[in-house]
Amino acid sequence: MRQKDFKGIEIIEITTAVDVSDELKNNIRDRFQHLPRFQNKTVEIRSKVDPNILGGFIAQSHDILFDASVRNDLNAIGKQFLENLYVQRIR
Repeated sequence: MRQKDFKGIEIIEITTAVDVSDELKNNIRDRFQHLPRFQNKTVEIRSKVDPNILGGFIAQSHDILFDASVRNDLNAIGKQFLENLYVQRIR
């Protein structure tokens, strides 16, 4: 067991397209802190920048992945176009 697990510290890695302010990191931390999974734990935010996500953010903690990135949205829209028979007939 990792020491942070033992102490009840939960690390959430946030990936954004640009560097974010401490105020926004604190806001994200507070939102996660209120989720049932993270109650009675101390939530810490670690951030990194990846311009390839284009915008939004990706949050990951252990087995949880929350992808609210623009890249993910564009991929989902692309899949919808490929699966839509009506759009395929237009080509």
